[in-house]
Amino acid sequence: MNSIIWNIASPVYTFPPTGICAGALPQSHDKVCIILLIPGTRPNPNGRKLRHVRYRLYFGWYYGELDTLGPFLDRYHALHPDVPLFISEYGAGSDRRVHSLRPERFDFSTEYQQRFHEETFGQILARQWLVGSAVWAQFDFGSDFRQDTIFGINQKGLWY
Repeated sequence: MNSIIWNIASPVYTFPPTGICAGALPQSHDKVCIILLIPGTRPNPNGRKLRHVRYRLYFGWYYGELDTLGPFLDRYHALHPDVPLFISEYGAGSDRRVHSLRPERFDFSTEYQQRFHEETFGQILARQWLVGSAVWAQFDFGSDFRQDTIFGINQKGLWY
């Protein structure tokens, strides 16, 4: 299922998540797959009822502050209480060589990544109505276009 979600949602790069991606699957796949992936809360342009919603959320990394994930989820859930919500991707980059006594967003310190995951996970656990969540990557991996502290590597793998 993750590869289906990734193939449909990959082109969505909206920061913060306010736009809409109408990645509807062919009718024959509706019974086993997600109908529409929405990075925001706008109405469904296809007029089809949503069965599942999946978000790629990076509050505290690409946008927002660490404490803004929970309120964002609460607002979405209040608007769509019957639609199952899954956080399919979240994370923050780190470099095992970088440390900080005052970690902050985009410093790539392992201390900030640890703080990011602890605060994000707490906000996820507090919302029992979420159907699930997944950290973006367990390990760092090659990504030619990345130009962070290690060129060509996506550094959102878990280090702490």
